[in-house]
Amino acid sequence: MQLGEILVNDSNLTLDEMRLLRALDQKRTLSALAEHFHRDKSVLSRKLKSLSEKSSTIEKVGPQWRLTELGKRLSRLSVDFDEAQKKILGQPTKLRIAGSRLFLSFFLAKRLGVLRELFPDREFLFLTQEGSPETSLLHGTADLAFACGRPQDPAIGFRRGLHEPYCAVMTPQFYQTNGRPDSQGVAHLPHFGLIDADESLPFLKHLSTETPIVGCSNDPVVVLQSVRHGNAWSILPYYCVQEEVEEERLLALPLPSAEVPIYGVWWLKSRAGTGKAAARIFDWFSKQHLDEAGE
Repeated sequence: MQLGEILVNDSNLTLDEMRLLRALDQKRTLSALAEHFHRDKSVLSRKLKSLSEKSSTIEKVGPQWRLTELGKRLSRLSVDFDEAQKKILGQPTKLRIAGSRLFLSFFLAKRLGVLRELFPDREFLFLTQEGSPETSLLHGTADLAFACGRPQDPAIGFRRGLHEPYCAVMTPQFYQTNGRPDSQGVAHLPHFGLIDADESLPFLKHLSTETPIVGCSNDPVVVLQSVRHGNAWSILPYYCVQEEVEEERLLALPLPSAEVPIYGVWWLKSRAGTGKAAARIFDWFSKQHLDEAGE
């Protein structure tokens, strides 16, 4: 008997019902479930109704089906069982790491070789997202996350590690053309901003309320392209422009009186395997520097 079958036998659920349970935990709506399984919504609706009558794992709240606390626990446990089964069968398991596109692209991806040394039996799945990774961790779509600040849900464990230095970035030509401004003076020049999850410009408040905003985007590549072509300046983490600064293709000025975010590692406390993985990756991460080039 396979490990997954032991779990579903104990809970009187079939493997298909466990898959439906996990999908509901991740997809949340009937339309998303139908798209995920490539099935008609009416078919899935009947399956959900049958599952609710058979077990106390789901319930209907208004027009939506929701997992109960038991359902959530079973859904998350099934992820651990799947990973354990793959290990028994000698199959590599994925380590799903969530983080911002900036951090994953310009910091973590450059250090994939080090991650492979830390976890030689894992494949890596980098999941880019903006805003808090709590939902991904709670729904089991990510195993670990790199994020700033502190989680709101007490089910999320975290350890804060490194300061994330930001700087004002522009081309040398933009700098020369606009009279070689200092960090205060650049605040009065055209700015293309990187917006966060709530569409605000978090660091601009440290410079000037009169800064002319010529554009903004939640995609760092769009922001970088605008800066690279000399159209504006922007505020970005130093690690994502370091190589271009060292090659003198871009110029970086320090930000005056800016609060520096602290990056850390987040994980779901109830996931048995992720606590050890989080401790191992944090031990490595805490020794790094976000203002140094990758290996």
